[in-house]
Amino acid sequence: MLRLPEDFQNVDTREAVALDLVCGRIGRGRMTVSVPKLELLFAPGCEAIESTVTMVEEALRELGLAADVLEIMVDTEEKARELKFLGSPSIRVNGIDIEPGADERQDYGLG
Repeated sequence: MLRLPEDFQNVDTREAVALDLVCGRIGRGRMTVSVPKLELLFAPGCEAIESTVTMVEEALRELGLAADVLEIMVDTEEKARELKFLGSPSIRVNGIDIEPGADERQDYGLG
């Protein structure tokens, strides 16, 4: 059973992670069969990044998937705006933030 950090106990988030990883479904109704590219964005001092990395690694292992996983520290407001950073940590699959409603938000920044 996949153990998720408290921040990720939200059913919508769990389902989004599972769908994106298992099916390769990336927003806008597209389906892909490519190996997913995962980006884990985090701010300096983020206490949840370690557990998030563990969750993602366990999910990939349990699903038998390989993926490129990139950890990206977002340490300036400029970088936060450039990367459209919504909060720490953020998980993106093939460039799409898995947080429900993320595609409609524009409140980028570190705080």
